[in-house]
Amino acid sequence: MIKVTGIQNIKLKLRKKKNAVLSKEVMGQIAAKALDIINVRTEKGKDVNLRPFKPYSKRYEKYKKKRQGRFFTGKVNLHDKGKMLSAMQFKAKKGKAVLFFNKSDQNIKAFAHTTGSRQPLRKFFSLSKLDVKRLSRIAIKAIRNA
Repeated sequence: MIKVTGIQNIKLKLRKKKNAVLSKEVMGQIAAKALDIINVRTEKGKDVNLRPFKPYSKRYEKYKKKRQGRFFTGKVNLHDKGKMLSAMQFKAKKGKAVLFFNKSDQNIKAFAHTTGSRQPLRKFFSLSKLDVKRLSRIAIKAIRNA
């Protein structure tokens, strides 16, 4: 599970609004953007550090090629049937947002990819410093407009 944190530190940069707390709506915008960042990056076959995912094993590639036929591209983007990535959700409340998988079987699958247990390590369900910086812009704008 990813908690979208670090956003509160932005308040320190904006001295006029020292006690600003981000609303549920703003945290929802930040969380939705975070999911979008993860989805777009994963669809491109990139991990959190923008490195290509490790390739499929020969055995799994053969299985996918047989099952998908002419639609098989060989591209590793963690999108087999679409269940895992579509299970990504968020909850937002005042000052906090959490990204998670709403189905336990998909959570287990994502955990295996993210940690490298039972799968090659493909760290996708995370945010880089650059991602957090991009998300911070939403928070800064909301605090300034408050």
